[in-house]
Amino acid sequence: MLLAPARHLPALHFERVTLEGAGQSVTLQAFDLSHAPGGTILAALGTLRGENDVPFDVLAKWDPADRLTARAEFRIAGSEPPSPDAVVLQFDGVVRQDRRARELRIEDGARVRIGDMGAALSARIAERGPRFELSIAADSLTARRVIHSLPAPVLGPLRGLEVTGSWDWHASVKLDLSQPDSVRFAADVIPHGLTLDPAISRPSLHAILPPFTATIHLPKHRLVTRELSPVNPHFRALDEISPYLRDALVTNEDGGFWKHRGFNTEAIGLAIAANLKAGSYRRGAGTITMQLARNLWLGHQRTLSRKAQEVVMAWLLEHQTGISKERLLEIYLNVIEWGPELHGADEAARWYFDKDAGALDLDEALFLAIIVPSPSKWRWRLDSSGQLRPFAQAQMRFIANKMASKGWLDPASVPAAESLHIELRGPARALFAAPDSALTSPAATDSLGGAFE
Repeated sequence: MLLAPARHLPALHFERVTLEGAGQSVTLQAFDLSHAPGGTILAALGTLRGENDVPFDVLAKWDPADRLTARAEFRIAGSEPPSPDAVVLQFDGVVRQDRRARELRIEDGARVRIGDMGAALSARIAERGPRFELSIAADSLTARRVIHSLPAPVLGPLRGLEVTGSWDWHASVKLDLSQPDSVRFAADVIPHGLTLDPAISRPSLHAILPPFTATIHLPKHRLVTRELSPVNPHFRALDEISPYLRDALVTNEDGGFWKHRGFNTEAIGLAIAANLKAGSYRRGAGTITMQLARNLWLGHQRTLSRKAQEVVMAWLLEHQTGISKERLLEIYLNVIEWGPELHGADEAARWYFDKDAGALDLDEALFLAIIVPSPSKWRWRLDSSGQLRPFAQAQMRFIANKMASKGWLDPASVPAAESLHIELRGPARALFAAPDSALTSPAATDSLGGAFE
């Protein structure tokens, strides 16, 4: 489509068209493509429909010398000064269609602006593959520029962080759709005197360094609290939690945790490749630090702005607070959800196995590791008698093999999948005391506090 002869397309006009997909939709109230001596002009007016509707309008002109100028405005409800009430995106650069090479190129020198923030942009899209290359470099960014360029709802809690200094942000991606594993993604933040003031920042990221009361954000806007101190009988310091569980969780949730600094560009590349090969979204690239930011401050809205907030907070946690990896992992293991009303390793160990979190064996730790991604569906991994299903055993063995490859588990200790076994001894065992038909009835599901959601 990008290589279509845009200057020779017929004039187009349509109204009230809705495009749907992936749980979201775009309604175009009006769309116009017209031609004039000065170039080809595109105008559109519509609404992005999702968790929050976002009205937008777009105006673009591509002149006979291949210069493209464009402006798009996305209006965000709920903003307040000094933040604007819209994201205003502008582009100015040379865009060439090379029909002989079957390529479209955004030439060096192109600029994109979001409010007061500017960036250099270049790109190449080739029909063969097809192949995509994109690079972007934004320099001399400051907190003031960000606040004056993005609406408050887009920034979320980031708006209350007091940051001085500046930073540059550079990113690039190379992708050949015919060879997904060849994807290359890179991103880097280059700080210049960047400092986060813990005294006046709200939320205070430094507040998680000493014992504190955690307000944990759950899906569907639910909140729970847990004391992360000896006041809570279930709080466990990192060295009081089974090494099997610590290593299994890191392996399954964020294998590069001990190496990256907040976000993992290698994991992002691998996720892009895996999702392309699957033809759908199968794998994410969130890190433990990003999950911690989501659980403690951001919540679980499925929006691009929330994901961007997560990345920024993770970077600040690992670069600007002085909080160690060990402390971040300790907090994570004490707040994450492990089932109905279960938060933290010790609550989970007691509920499933009637054990302290420090006494878990390898099989029990591997089981707890595989239920973290979808804790409300933990029972799907067990049959009607409470025994592991074959696919759960396969998941557990996969994690054990990855632990061995990292040197965290003796290869000789990796169990065969069919030998993996758990025995429910805690309150979870009561869920298997009745026949499956009774357990899966609506009344039984309600009485178990959503264990079968």
